[in-house]
Order: sequence, then structure tokens, then C-alpha cells
Amino acid sequence: MTTLSDRALLERALIAIEEVLGRVDGGPDPRRPASTAAQQALTICLTAAANLVDASQTLLRSPEDESSDQLTQEWRVLISHVKTASRSAHQAALVLSAEKNLPSAQSGGVYIETPHARQVAH
Repeated sequence: MTTLSDRALLERALIAIEEVLGRVDGGPDPRRPASTAAQQALTICLTAAANLVDASQTLLRSPEDESSDQLTQEWRVLISHVKTASRSAHQAALVLSAEKNLPSAQSGGVYIETPHARQVAH
């Protein structure tokens, strides 16, 4: 059985992820290019992590007094969050695989095509 402390820990994790995202280029904005492949991958990974934490919070929740329609809708949202996180992790892998190593990714200069927007890492 999950406890309030489990849910509180996940909420703190989500807040921490959001704080870091807020410091990295002002947060995730697919219209604004990251300055490097590493920075772009960082934003993508943190966004994926936030989706997974949100999904985890849902899985820990006790569904009481909810209609079948509400539960079905919540389940669809949960699946969507997990799918989005999976796709984002794959996108981050593609971004990083275009680089030779960490220093290369941090100094970058590789053109990166993403599904959301065209972005260039400098």
C-alpha cells in the first residue's frame, strides 16, 4: 500500500525537475533552440522524467468515488504520459548519438531535426 510520504516524495521530485527545467534556457520551449546538443538532450530528458513522475503519482493514487468515465479518461492520460516520455527518451538518444562524446555534445554545432520544431545546437 502506498503512503502519503511516497506521494510527497514524488511531488518533491516533480518540483525539483521543474525547477531545473526553469533554469535550463528558461524551461522547455520547442520553438527556442538549445545552445548545444547536451543542453537540448537535458531538456528533453527532464521533460520525460517529469512525465514519468506524473504517471507514477497517478499509479500511487487511490481511485475512490470516481465514475467509470473518469477512471477511463485518467487511464488514457496516464498511458499518454508514458508514451510521451518514451518518445522523448528516444529523441534524446538521437540527439546525443549525433555527437562523438560529452565534450562534443557540450560544444556542439550539429543540426538537429525534431518532430516539434527545427532546432539547431550551436
